[in-house]
Amino acid sequence: MNKTVLVGATVGACGAVLLASCAASATMAGYMKGRWECTSPSSEGSATVDVGDGTFTITAGDQTGSGTWDSAFGDLTVKVTHWPSPGIAGGVLASFPAKDAPQGTFTSPWTPSFSDGESAAAAPLAVSIDGNKVRLVYTATDGTQTTTTCAKR
Repeated sequence: MNKTVLVGATVGACGAVLLASCAASATMAGYMKGRWECTSPSSEGSATVDVGDGTFTITAGDQTGSGTWDSAFGDLTVKVTHWPSPGIAGGVLASFPAKDAPQGTFTSPWTPSFSDGESAAAAPLAVSIDGNKVRLVYTATDGTQTTTTCAKR
């Protein structure tokens, strides 16, 4: 599978990590900041996501991209502002259940957007957070699943 799939899954992972750690309180922002290594069995290689205050950088193989994130009103918006090839441009993770700590599981709608200005229909993103490991299972509207696991270095 090509790197676009990994990057798309990683953008979703990045969004989930950001939302899981930032939505409930400012003290959780420390959880998400730093470097995350993300893999997906259906993709080649891994991707590294460096998360800062409202920004992130993704490196997958020889491609590097960057973007911004913003959480408001219980949703998280992730925007890829630079990526060397067409494809995923971000997305919105909606209805995050506020938590006191970034642990446990939840499922929320993820609506990916693409560089051509189109958006896909919202589909479930199951998130499981265990310490410094985040596992995501995205089920597309056609029933196909993409699993991504991210671990904080």
